[in-house]
Amino acid sequence: MGKDTRFFDLFEEAARQACACATTAIALSKANHAPDALYLVRQARVKCKRLTEEASELAVKTFVTILDREDIEALAIGIYRISKPIEKFAERLDLSRDVFESTRSFVQLDTIESAAKVVLSMVESFENGINAEVVQRLNTLLQEMEEQADLLEIELLKDLYRNTKNPIEVIAVKDLFDLAEKAIDRCRDAGNVILHICHKNT
Repeated sequence: MGKDTRFFDLFEEAARQACACATTAIALSKANHAPDALYLVRQARVKCKRLTEEASELAVKTFVTILDREDIEALAIGIYRISKPIEKFAERLDLSRDVFESTRSFVQLDTIESAAKVVLSMVESFENGINAEVVQRLNTLLQEMEEQADLLEIELLKDLYRNTKNPIEVIAVKDLFDLAEKAIDRCRDAGNVILHICHKNT
C-alpha cells in the first residue's frame, strides 16, 4: 500500500462526515424545531463533498497512486453519495413536520447511522493494509442491514397506509421513508466499491 496515506485520510474524514450527517438527522427527527441541526447536516454534507473532491483532485495530480485512479474516483463518489439523501431527508422533514397529525419516529435513521459507521470501519481497515477477510465481513454486514431495511420499510408503509388518514401526511412520510432507504442503499453501494477495491489489490 505504500506510505502515502493522504487518500485514505481524506476518505476516512469524508466517511466521518457522512456519519455526522446521519447522527444529526436523528437529533433533528426527535426535536420539534431544530434549525441548528439542519444547518449541521448541510455543513457535514458540504465537508463530505469537499473532501471527496480533494481526493479526486489528488488522484489527478499524483503521478503514482496507491490505488487505481478510477477506484479512487469511484470511492470518492460513493462516500459522498451517502450524505446527499440524508441532507434531503433533513430538509424535507423540516418542511413537512407541520402536516404530521402526531409525533413520528423515523427508525430507519438508526440503520443509516449504523451503516455509515460500517463504511467508515471499512475505510479505516485500510490503515494497516488491505485485509480481505475484514472487508468481506463488514460488507456482508452492510448487505444484511440493507435487506433488513427493505423489510422494515414495507412494515412502516403498511402502518402508514392503514393508520394515517391525512393524505398529505401519507405523501410526506412516504417521501421521507424513500429518502431514508436511498441513504441505506448508498451505504451498501459504497461498501461494494470498497470490496471491489479490496479484491483488485489482494
